[in-house]
Amino acid sequence: MKIVKRIIACGLAGLMIFGIYMVSLRATRVEYAHLKYEQFFKDKTDYDVMFFGASHTQNGLYPMQLWKDYGITSYNMGGPDSSLPTSYYMLKLALKYHKPKVAVLDVIMADKNDISWDYSVAHHYLDAFPLSETKIEAVDFLFPDTKKKLEMLFPYYVYHGGWKDIDKEAIEGVFKENHWPTFGAEYESLIQTPPEPLQFVSQDAGYDGDETTGHQYIRKFVELCRENDIEPMLMFFPCGCEESAQRAANEVYRIAGEMEIPYVNLIYEEGLINQTIDYTDGGGHLNPSGARKVTEWMGSFLTSNFQLQDHRDDDNYSELWNATYSNYLEFIENYLQESTDLMTALMNMYNDEYYSYIEVNPGFEADEAEQMLIDQLLNENLAEIKEADTPGENRIKIRVTEVESGKEICTLAF
Repeated sequence: MKIVKRIIACGLAGLMIFGIYMVSLRATRVEYAHLKYEQFFKDKTDYDVMFFGASHTQNGLYPMQLWKDYGITSYNMGGPDSSLPTSYYMLKLALKYHKPKVAVLDVIMADKNDISWDYSVAHHYLDAFPLSETKIEAVDFLFPDTKKKLEMLFPYYVYHGGWKDIDKEAIEGVFKENHWPTFGAEYESLIQTPPEPLQFVSQDAGYDGDETTGHQYIRKFVELCRENDIEPMLMFFPCGCEESAQRAANEVYRIAGEMEIPYVNLIYEEGLINQTIDYTDGGGHLNPSGARKVTEWMGSFLTSNFQLQDHRDDDNYSELWNATYSNYLEFIENYLQESTDLMTALMNMYNDEYYSYIEVNPGFEADEAEQMLIDQLLNENLAEIKEADTPGENRIKIRVTEVESGKEICTLAF
């Protein structure tokens, strides 16, 4: 009898220790990774499209907009400093959970021979994926240093010291489901005009260097797609990159032609992006105004070139996606309500879910960027503008409402 009691006691003690370990592991984890991918692991249905690439991808395509406008289900797997080998392994990891109909790869680093991924950034992405044979393969390839391999495979090895910072809020967070309502996209609510107009080489100006690691992994990405009956597509986002990167992006036309897959370089899509108002950091990454335009372009391209169904009336998808879309609108509305400058407010208003009433002070003069943002709203019938009857203390007042309900979201004054 004593032996049985000891066995039970040891078992209970083991369960308690394991429980404490799991709670502390979750309480000290890198939350960013789980905010980005929690929905990915939770969703039981496959996606029509998955997007892979660097931060240009993460900032530049909105799955929720593709859902609302086209009924396309998608996930944005992009992340900062993600090299083309990294994107290849992210696809391999993703395929353990979902198999899309189409996989889109951004080729921003086609001119690079980089293999490794900065481990401090990589934790924000790889930590979300459970330990598996594929993760071991990816980490072994991407992180040459043995210590870094251990850190990436066993993140608790890095963050175990975080137990000192565990408080009530961290413990409560262990038992909550929490994720971005963006299906992986980053909504970077900033606006900055390039200091000088962005310059681009001609579309036929190719890369005159040797075959790169980037080129090799574009091919491997395409081959992996085909092995899994996924249609591959390549793209290049609008950005103010160096000439070598532009030439390398043009060289991808040759690779795409050889492999007979679609490739779009949106630098050359005339009239798509307004350099003055569509970047978050002076030409590097798209802000919500630019991303909305690229997402609309992509939705049109995908529906015209691939056999994708509109799932908006499909009960297998609509409940989850419509509920998430409602949360997504609340997410954007928070940015609107907290706008601290006129340009950011006008940028966030650029959404066909909203209609805005703009009242300007007599003598109001907008600068170039402000006027472009206002004209953008007026040209798409997303706002109306009038002059105030009497002078006031503010240059401009704005009342933002929901189109469907007419409910007021916020009133702003600048």
